[in-house]
Amino acid sequence: MAKQLRVTYFPESVIQLHKEVAKHPLLLARLASYGSKPGDDMIRKIGEIAAYCGILLDDMYDEDSLDGLCKLLVEELRKRSTAILV
Repeated sequence: MAKQLRVTYFPESVIQLHKEVAKHPLLLARLASYGSKPGDDMIRKIGEIAAYCGILLDDMYDEDSLDGLCKLLVEELRKRSTAILV
């Protein structure tokens, strides 16, 4: 019996969060300790990002609320960004 390929797409909010995190070297250093394993490490990384942003997580997150959380984290990270003007 042949295995079927299963493709899972990330929501746009997760992609935007990933892109925004790349602009924060201190946060990237904190996230590096988690490695690149899939699964629960993603939840731990989101928790680390929330802690970096000063956001307290105290809820169970389904797909929709996780989407909202990622959008909130992107907004907070953008507030913490600094522009370098040349």
